Amino acid sequence: MGCGTAPLGDREPFVATLTFDEPIDPGSKIYQDFKSALNWLLRGLEPGGGFGSIEEIPGPGPIPITSLKVKVTGPLNDPTDFNRAFNRLLWGVRHRLTDARGNRSPGTPSRVIVTASPENWRNEET
Repeated sequence: MGCGTAPLGDREPFVATLTFDEPIDPGSKIYQDFKSALNWLLRGLEPGGGFGSIEEIPGPGPIPITSLKVKVTGPLNDPTDFNRAFNRLLWGVRHRLTDARGNRSPGTPSRVIVTASPENWRNEET
């Protein structure tokens, strides 16, 4: 099961929390790439009048990011494509295109796991 929104009216919000299995360094390449892809996904809402935001949730210790709060604000009449892309992004952060030696090997575990809450969208496995 994945995480997703129902149709949203004008200015109606949907909030999801993405929690990393272990705190993540905000300067790491995998985090920067993940956050960039998430930002671009949220920017895709703008042509339809919607928008999104990301809030970093700090944790204790030297590696400060434990989770992200993602807010999607409507209008979003048919969220199917957005939900699918959102869940594939969550799945994608778990995998790398190369192995530890730099050889192209899609599906190599990245050792980063993100859990979404709520888990309420049955149309995509994450």
